[in-house]
Amino acid sequence: MKDSRGRHILIGDRVKVLWNFDNKIHVKDIIKIGRKHVEVDITLRRISIYDHTKITKLR
Repeated sequence: MKDSRGRHILIGDRVKVLWNFDNKIHVKDIIKIGRKHVEVDITLRRISIYDHTKITKLR
């Protein structure tokens, strides 16, 4: 999967994610990549993102 800037995302990459549920930006590591979604683990829950335009890979 690619992020909003077109860079490839892999498990363990640090990303910045805008999550619609709470409308906040979360900075965490990717724990799982599916065919159409990415999962990020935040405190007490996992975020599943299907829209790659809301994910930005950090260095």
